[in-house]
Amino acid sequence: MKDFENYKQRMITGIEDWESDLEEMKERAEKHDDEKQKSRKEAIAKLEEKIAQSKARLAELEKSGKDAWDVMKKGLDEAWDDISEAFKEARSKF
Repeated sequence: MKDFENYKQRMITGIEDWESDLEEMKERAEKHDDEKQKSRKEAIAKLEEKIAQSKARLAELEKSGKDAWDVMKKGLDEAWDDISEAFKEARSKF
């Protein structure tokens, strides 16, 4: 059960960090009005969607409990890697 709780807490912390990073990106995007503005806004929208998906997966995990975690872990890890890559890509635009 400890692994499940640690994993869940890691997801919660990661989502909170991503939300904070996203807010900083939004603030920086508002300060610039240049040719990259459109790609920045698209990156922000993509990240907002991925964060929402991560929150939904976390809610599923919390609802399902430890037994489902064993089954869901692979998909959750893939989603985690996907959003991490999206943040890396978005940061390159700022």
